[in-house]
Amino acid sequence: MELKTPTPKRKGSHIKKSAPLPVLSDGGSFFDEYSSYGTFTGYFNGNSVIVDHPDEIKALYKMGYFGKASLSKGFPNFGKQKINELNVLNETQWQRRKEWSDKLQKLIENLEVNKAKGECNNSTNDEAKGSTSNTTNSPMDIDNDTVHCNEGSSVSNLKESRIELGSDQELLTKEINLSISKAHSLSESANVEDVLVVDDCKDADNLLKLNPHIEVEPLKTVMEVLYLSLEESFFLSFALGCLQVMDLTGKPLSLLQLWRVFNYSQSDFIENYVAYHYFRAKGWVVKSGLKFGGNFILYKDGPPFYHASCIVLIENIIPKDAEHVNNEEGHLTWDKMNTLNRMAETCNKEIIVCKIQWPQMTKTDKEHPLILKKFKVKELLLRR
Repeated sequence: MELKTPTPKRKGSHIKKSAPLPVLSDGGSFFDEYSSYGTFTGYFNGNSVIVDHPDEIKALYKMGYFGKASLSKGFPNFGKQKINELNVLNETQWQRRKEWSDKLQKLIENLEVNKAKGECNNSTNDEAKGSTSNTTNSPMDIDNDTVHCNEGSSVSNLKESRIELGSDQELLTKEINLSISKAHSLSESANVEDVLVVDDCKDADNLLKLNPHIEVEPLKTVMEVLYLSLEESFFLSFALGCLQVMDLTGKPLSLLQLWRVFNYSQSDFIENYVAYHYFRAKGWVVKSGLKFGGNFILYKDGPPFYHASCIVLIENIIPKDAEHVNNEEGHLTWDKMNTLNRMAETCNKEIIVCKIQWPQMTKTDKEHPLILKKFKVKELLLRR
């Protein structure tokens, strides 16, 4: 049974279709159109992975439509100025940004002082310790812990990765410090921009009393970032090898650490990632299906060009003795399927039931991403 023809968007998109990831140049590096380095960099905040470099944000969105921009509905273009036009703010917005700029400047100064103290302490400790071994493993190497997930192999000697989680205040402080340092580096390289400030217009009588004046924003306090879901982040790291994920302290996470941390953070991560990888490999652009009551929705080419074609519902098929597999939602019921089918017909979408067949595995097998090759996926097109 064939799917319906995708419905194109009525309004033509200003975004041109780009080649999907990965794109290798002659020099062996990724994305020379946007940057001169080989991998993107993201920061894991406990719920998602944040990408904050403007060029990387545009490249990830245009070359696969990954992630969701924090301040834009579609394409990440918040704060983009038109030629010979100034950004317009009302007086309340300008005063708020001035307060943020002053606070940010003080935090940057404190951060630089603390960083200088830390570098002094580290240099003293390094001199005391002396030289160490020069052999290092790449953080993108999946075999950092020398684990092999072949059938019949024992992984009982696998080193458990310990995630040190501090208090919420400590986590928030690390995230703030990281954002401050990134904002400071971007602000230094960016040109100082003028903004047009007008008085607050609360009623029609004040339209002739706008009192426009030009101000200079010394430090950028409102910047757009890209939020990647855990499935998108692991796909970019594991399948494409073009994303390096850091923790909030700036320490790179290996693929094995990513797999364990994502499992710890999201109970249904494994089945979601299996379905995500499966449909991405078939050429679909996969986005969250929360607003349609499903796990994912599928786009042809991307959201700027077509409406979503399908709603994906994930159903686990697990062995009876698999106690370590999460199956809180259970199987689909007739009531649920009938409700979703009516809703899908209303918004002109198909429903695909994605059956994830789990393999026989131990609890330690679940700790390594190479178990993914043992999963099987079946599609079921649901129609009335």
